[in-house]
Amino acid sequence: MSSGAPGSKSAAAADRSRLWTAASIVAMLIAGAGLVIGRRPDAVTNPQFWAEDGRYWFADAYNLGIRAVLKSDEGYLLTLPRLVAAPVAGLSLSHAALVFNVVGIAVQVAPAAFFMSRRFERVAPRAWVRALVGLGYLLIPSFELNVTLTNAQWHLALLAVMVLSARPPRTAAGRGFDLAVLVLSGLTGPFALVLLPAAVARAAIDRSRRRWFGTLSVVLLATLVTQAVAVALGHRDPVAPLGISFSNLVTIVADRVVLPSTFAEEGHAHVFTVGSTHGVAIATLITLVALIVIVFALLRGGAPLRIFLISCAALTGLCLVAPIATQPKLSAWTSLATSDGGERYFLIAEVAWFVCVVWVISRLPLPGLLPLACLALGVTFASGLLASWSYAPYTDFQPARYTQLLRQASPGTTIVVPINPGWQMRLTRH
Repeated sequence: MSSGAPGSKSAAAADRSRLWTAASIVAMLIAGAGLVIGRRPDAVTNPQFWAEDGRYWFADAYNLGIRAVLKSDEGYLLTLPRLVAAPVAGLSLSHAALVFNVVGIAVQVAPAAFFMSRRFERVAPRAWVRALVGLGYLLIPSFELNVTLTNAQWHLALLAVMVLSARPPRTAAGRGFDLAVLVLSGLTGPFALVLLPAAVARAAIDRSRRRWFGTLSVVLLATLVTQAVAVALGHRDPVAPLGISFSNLVTIVADRVVLPSTFAEEGHAHVFTVGSTHGVAIATLITLVALIVIVFALLRGGAPLRIFLISCAALTGLCLVAPIATQPKLSAWTSLATSDGGERYFLIAEVAWFVCVVWVISRLPLPGLLPLACLALGVTFASGLLASWSYAPYTDFQPARYTQLLRQASPGTTIVVPINPGWQMRLTRH
């Protein structure tokens, strides 16, 4: 009887660990949804379309039907929002926008919940580190990336990188989750260009699961080929001159990545270098310090952490190859360096930097330094968070009124519907 006791205790401990992990994931999902909605409650109390959500995804689904799923945008496929739009094209504008927002919230919160999974232990072994990173990811301000289905692709790309960095799944459900995330991300934007090398790297490093990561590599290769065909057959607007320069580079790193994720601000809010006296010198110093932290994490962290950080950096670099300039009279990099536009391009880099900082803090050699470093990070983060917690509600364009107009219109009549942020979508009555 006593010989079975150790095994029973071990099994009980494993059950408690699994229960705690499941509870922490659910808690992060609930807390994450609450935080996202809390910053802009009208996303669920008065749902409306934002930009491409209405002009392209919903309008195309309504006007073209199922054919819209295969339509490319800016040269490549954006499958996630088109798949969401297809089944809700017959709903009222408010109800369809609510579905868009719910999916956007779910995708936005998913990486925070995945941080809590024990599959991410190889990147960040300590549960409190993963919890801190998950909350930090959710709290880094970004009006542009909050809730909208259009920008869910960036949260999805982050989740895809996490899947490729994490411990391989042990269940059929886990394998199905990973495949769904990678297929959707690979077919929603050009991200397979980075995800494929990451999968190949895992196949080379993790020999015990080479077949699994080899399968993921083949899947991602298929999505990349599909996107290449879409690019060849599609159309992309001319890209503005990049304006590559050392000053723009260090300013972008300092003002769009390091400072925003450290001080929880949305680009040039209250802590920035551009326009300051000796701004380029200060930005250079910040960039050098950041490089030291990153190199330390790369050298001392394991292979999964390296793949996560390098993939995040590669995705950000991919974005900077052909970004859309937010100020037409300026080059793309100058525009990104001197304004708060294009926030979507830097989310993944901001999260990677925050992971580096928290990971390095967790490795401080002296126990007394840990609480001091956590306190310092908390103070800097809170300084921006308090100033940029809530987002202004969308302008109420009364979607119910336009739903009624559309339903009363004669077949073939086109109804022009105003949507945020001052855009329009055109719906032709069936």
